[in-house]
Amino acid sequence: MQELFKTDDFVFACDMCDLFGPWVPSELIHKILEGIVPMPGRFLFLTKNPARYLEFLTTLQKTNCLLGVTLETNRDTSAYSKALSPVERWEFFYDLEYSPKFVAVEPIMDFDLNIFPDWLFNITGLESVAVGYDNYDNYLPEPPLAKTMQLIDRLEKAGITVYRKTLREAWNLG
Repeated sequence: MQELFKTDDFVFACDMCDLFGPWVPSELIHKILEGIVPMPGRFLFLTKNPARYLEFLTTLQKTNCLLGVTLETNRDTSAYSKALSPVERWEFFYDLEYSPKFVAVEPIMDFDLNIFPDWLFNITGLESVAVGYDNYDNYLPEPPLAKTMQLIDRLEKAGITVYRKTLREAWNLG
């Protein structure tokens, strides 16, 4: 078998789709996961449907995967998304018996500084977080850059690796 990846490769698997969405057949997910079991490298999966990870946990535990969830805020997003609410996503993900974990706070939406950082701190096995503003002119309710920087500072002081993506002043404050 020809090696597609090297030991130090990092692969964002299915980066333009949600492999764990409810519309994806279980058989397809099993085939993909079984295909990466023997592969070297590290694989990132990101979803807005983290409850579905439970269905594949036995196979995932045989891999070198980083499981992720998108949490763009702690507030209601129903006006902007048909995905599970952020609180539902967090509840399914925070104590999922798997490590390591990753959170994408992207695209960041305004959040409560007295609640959202604690959500992230309470996720067992959290290794890293990516934080970034929207790149697609969706005009979401964004926090001021200073507030975002406070979040990043708190995460880094807690020992969580933060990947700074698109950071800029919020469109709605200009």
